[in-house]
Amino acid sequence: MERFSLAATTRKTGKGHCYRARTGGWIPAVVYGKKREPMSVQVPEKELIKATSTEAGFNALFDLTLEGSDTILARIREFQADPLRRNFLHVDFQAVDLKEKIEVEVPLEVIGKSKGIKEGGVLEIQRRTLHLKCLVSKIPGKIEVDITDIDIGQSIHADQIKLPEGVEFPHETNFAVLSVVPPTKEEEVAPATAAPVEGAAEGAAAAAGGNETGRSSEGRKRKEGVNLIAGLGNPGPAYAAHRHNLGFQVLEALSETGGIAFKETSKAFIGKGSLNNKEVLLVKPTTWMNLSGEAVGEAARYFKIGTSDILVLHDDIDLALGTLRWTGSSGHGGHNGVRSIIEILGTEDFCRLRLGVGRPPQGMDPADYVLQPFAREEIAAVQELKIKAVQSVSEFLEHGLQWVCQRYH
Repeated sequence: MERFSLAATTRKTGKGHCYRARTGGWIPAVVYGKKREPMSVQVPEKELIKATSTEAGFNALFDLTLEGSDTILARIREFQADPLRRNFLHVDFQAVDLKEKIEVEVPLEVIGKSKGIKEGGVLEIQRRTLHLKCLVSKIPGKIEVDITDIDIGQSIHADQIKLPEGVEFPHETNFAVLSVVPPTKEEEVAPATAAPVEGAAEGAAAAAGGNETGRSSEGRKRKEGVNLIAGLGNPGPAYAAHRHNLGFQVLEALSETGGIAFKETSKAFIGKGSLNNKEVLLVKPTTWMNLSGEAVGEAARYFKIGTSDILVLHDDIDLALGTLRWTGSSGHGGHNGVRSIIEILGTEDFCRLRLGVGRPPQGMDPADYVLQPFAREEIAAVQELKIKAVQSVSEFLEHGLQWVCQRYH
């Protein structure tokens, strides 16, 4: 794995300092390590972009040279990027040891053209990245999977992928990485007649003939099955009160309402129970916000939950503090956690409950704003929002998306 040198300098924290750093060509960053306190630094933007634009991508290794300190070997743990310009806003580095194996996400690259696709089959990718374990010096830039010999109805599983020497899967569980499936023909659905709000979801179900499989999240009635509810945030007590963790906070309120206990798994805390007499699976990712899709996708696959039965709770700076909005199939809106889920699931067809945290003050960077706790005068509005969010999720489970869209918009 190629290593890149970055001359890091210490920086001040607080309002305005991050903005001035960026305008000067620096990216605010924090360096974390097992045997050191977190260090607030800044690194040169051009060099960081150059390094992450190589084949190593975001698994690149960096020699961070700090004035008056030893060089620290580190890799990117998490980053925030501008949703429009896509440039770095903030980076978290994690110090690493050349002698210790770590777990990393490596991009999956499909090569070849399957004979099944040539015959009209459709490629379905279940994993766009692979969770691997290796020494930092052995991190591959990508893993290639050749699908040339895959026919319709066949899949490639983890145990069929040849990994580079010294690289392994950290868990024994075998799983499908991709499949070639037969083409499906969309059935035309007769438009439902107008109905009052209370019957809108039922009318949509009747018009669809009761078929739940493959239906859009828009307007569907809740089926009798497991509903996966994922709250988004960053793991750890240091982030618990941040605006960016509002999805976690609402999910925890739901667990308290239903008396649902969480158990830790490899990528998330999972809670199984019921809300409003509906079976639910609560998912609280531990993968960091930008990798939320890995946890949600793994839980959905393991528990065999379709994407149309997934609900994601997340913060939204484009909504006023205390406001909530329900949406069905739509884009990520610049939210990196939602972006990750769309990438992993391969579809936008899942429901979201957007939780308003408000816009940052003029001159403050959005990335800094969401990574700060709510102000004291905002706490009351946040508590009211949590109560309203829990109530609306209960109504969603009972009546479906169309009901709550009309009820809370």
